[in-house]
This record gives sequence, structure tokens and C-alpha cells, in this order.
Amino acid sequence: MPAARLCIADTAYDSNGLRQFLSERGTQPVIPNNPTRKRFHPFDADIYKRRNLIERMFCRLKDWRRIATRYDKLAANFAAAVAIATCMFRSLHLVASWTGLAGIVTAAWGQYVSVTTKERFVLVCAGVAAAAGFGIGLAHGGLY
Repeated sequence: MPAARLCIADTAYDSNGLRQFLSERGTQPVIPNNPTRKRFHPFDADIYKRRNLIERMFCRLKDWRRIATRYDKLAANFAAAVAIATCMFRSLHLVASWTGLAGIVTAAWGQYVSVTTKERFVLVCAGVAAAAGFGIGLAHGGLY
């Protein structure tokens, strides 16, 4: 997996070891300094503010009990639930589109390898739900 350009983390992850690992990997650490640190490292405060957007997205997803607790045993069902949950928010169209697409592919693969009729029925329902999330995600803004 290629190294990310940035690693935005909380103050709890402020350690010399992590900073050195990220720098060796070619990733710029965007981690605010711990108040107890003696030697302060510079960080980009504007980029760090964007971390809030990602946290709010996960917070919205965790409002859905089914996603927060991960009750589903099949990956297709979970992907369909995430696609449906994220398509409710216009700003999360990327997550809805890609998760819906992953749910469709996973459901199709499950249909190919499943043996029992009950399991196939559940996979068809998951595929339809994922397709709905994928379609609404596309309508809100698409894959990009």
C-alpha cells in the first residue's frame, strides 16, 4: 500500500517514534504538540482543522445502531447498511457511492459461492439495498 501524503492525528499520537516512522515513509505528520512536550514540532493548523470533517462523518454513521455495533455477519449486508445510511446525507455521496458499489460486488460474489437458498435470499436483499445506496449516491454527486 503506498504511503499517504498526510497523517492527521490527535495530540494523543504525538510521539517521536511515530513522527520518525511517518517521515521515513514519506508521510507528513499533522499532529498538534502535546502540552507536556519540551521540544515543539511545527504542524499545519489549517490542515488539522479538516480532521473535524472526518470525525463528523464517522459520528453520523455511528448514529445508526446497526453500523455502530456491526450486527451483520455478511460483508454485503454491512456495505448495504453503510450505503443506505450515507446516502441520507448529501455531503457523503462519495461514501454512499463507493460503499454501494462494494456492496453490489460483494453480494454478486456471495451469490456465486453461496450454497443455501436462505443465504442467497439475504444476499439478494443486500444487493438491492446496496444498489439503492449506490444509485442515490450517484444522484447526489457521483463517484468523484
